[in-house]
Amino acid sequence: MIAKSYFENTKKPFVIAVLAGAGSYNRTKISLNDEILIKNGILEALKAGYNILKQGGSHLEATEQAIIKLEDYPLFNAGKGAKINQDFEAELDASIMDGSN
Repeated sequence: MIAKSYFENTKKPFVIAVLAGAGSYNRTKISLNDEILIKNGILEALKAGYNILKQGGSHLEATEQAIIKLEDYPLFNAGKGAKINQDFEAELDASIMDGSN
């Protein structure tokens, strides 16, 4: 999902996008309630980053806060919702790439 906005109080126009994990959800195999919960989790991550950018915060701060929301959401395969690897361990890593440098 992508939120796009142009604000008079920001220095530059911005676009924010989030990826909620590498797993897949088959619409025929999940309930409408679960689909709503998944979309709400994505929306919360977008809002977290969006609000920082709207207030003039940095792209790195916005990225970090969006990631924190995603990692805290149990339906996504990051953080609390991590998938177990072939050794039956929760293997996690995270990074932020800044293309400006």
